[in-house]
Amino acid sequence: MNGRRGQAAGRSRRFHSLRAKLTLVNVALLALGIAAATAVSLIGMRHYLLENIDAELTSSRTSLQRTGLTLRQIESLSELGIALDKLSPGPNSADEGASSLPRNETVFVAVDRAGEPITVGTLRPTARQRDLASAVDDPKALATADEPHDVTVHGDPYRAVGARLADGTTVLLATSTANVQTGIHKALRLDFTLGTGLLALLAVLTMIGVSHRMRPLEDMVETASAIADGDLARRVPPHHDTALEVEQLRLALNSMLHQVETAFETRERSSAQLRRFVADASHELRTPLAAI
Repeated sequence: MNGRRGQAAGRSRRFHSLRAKLTLVNVALLALGIAAATAVSLIGMRHYLLENIDAELTSSRTSLQRTGLTLRQIESLSELGIALDKLSPGPNSADEGASSLPRNETVFVAVDRAGEPITVGTLRPTARQRDLASAVDDPKALATADEPHDVTVHGDPYRAVGARLADGTTVLLATSTANVQTGIHKALRLDFTLGTGLLALLAVLTMIGVSHRMRPLEDMVETASAIADGDLARRVPPHHDTALEVEQLRLALNSMLHQVETAFETRERSSAQLRRFVADASHELRTPLAAI
């Protein structure tokens, strides 16, 4: 029973030791720093990538509006690829398998006043184009907005803008931001892995450094235990690269121990003198008492 209590007390002392507290404080501070730096870097990365996507969409809308094309003119073009190049800066697919497009491609669709997708020439709206048209509540407001807006097309994140043709038809252009989210997630996992390694390394280095710095304090504990056992001549030895406060504590402790040793020796001498006095007095009084 006493052994279990001793083990519990030992675990409690280890948990509440100064070494453990300093290590936890250093690790916690570094964790906060890593979290703050990661958050700032990821926010900056997302802002930069989205800014590039927005710049491309805005440039495409400006180019489309400057052409002065109408929907009828687009339908009458002999080569539909010419119109597609003017409508989108990136490659587009016009088949029904558009739902499997790479996420970094731009999707466009022409809509009527009710927001329903319009057939361009002989090409009917694909599933992805219909999803884009249904994801935008007010195409006219999107066409007059200064910046692209976030929309969700079939569960995927997109940035979308609207453009007005010469005949008033609204064309919606949207670029997926799934690659941005994927890149941010990869960067987050990388930062988490590196941060965990740094925290583990810091914990080990802190434990080693604190153990080295606390060696003088451990010597003080050993010295105090030796003095309690009767070795009054024991002193705390000096150490190299010791902190100023610890060195001051060592000097003060050695001075106190010297005074304690001196006081103990004085008391011992006084006790010895008292014993001799009592012995002499009893010897001197023994003869008169015997005579009486």
